[in-house]
Amino acid sequence: MARCLILLLTALAFSCQALDLTILAQALGQPEPVRGSFSQSKTLPFLSAPMLSEGEYLIAPDHGVVWKQHTPWPQTMVISQGELVLDGERLQQPGMASMLPVMTALMRGDIDALARHFEMHASGDLDAWQLHLTPTDSLLSTLFRQIELTGEHQAIGTLTLTDSAGQPTVIRFGDRQDGPLLESELAQF
Repeated sequence: MARCLILLLTALAFSCQALDLTILAQALGQPEPVRGSFSQSKTLPFLSAPMLSEGEYLIAPDHGVVWKQHTPWPQTMVISQGELVLDGERLQQPGMASMLPVMTALMRGDIDALARHFEMHASGDLDAWQLHLTPTDSLLSTLFRQIELTGEHQAIGTLTLTDSAGQPTVIRFGDRQDGPLLESELAQF
């Protein structure tokens, strides 16, 4: 009985060890574009239930990110070449230029880029990993209390953004497909 308990405790201790960030960076650092679907739940203090949205995304390492929301209303956001375009209109807001690389790094799981702005702690293993981010950058600290990414192997499954007031936005990714950009996808950038 004591042997079984020791084996169980050893197994639990091993499974709770920190995941090496280098190993996670290698798994997430795929050069190929990835596309899929998302569902997003945003908690706001003035709403009795979370605001829900769904859509599809495209992440192309050499081009940027396309975020197409289908419900509750259609909206397309493109982050490319340091610019944010919302429904065909380029947005220029103070501080936005510094946020775009961080947003792109979050969507891509770019560990090296995230390390410039966050204190990071990874746990689990490549079969089921978690990456906890705490902002070290003063601008990001005013926006986010913490960020958590979870996933399996090279795929991000969930991105949770907790704002400075403690309100979470949870984004779940599904239907992931890797592969070269189609001409129709390239035209979106």
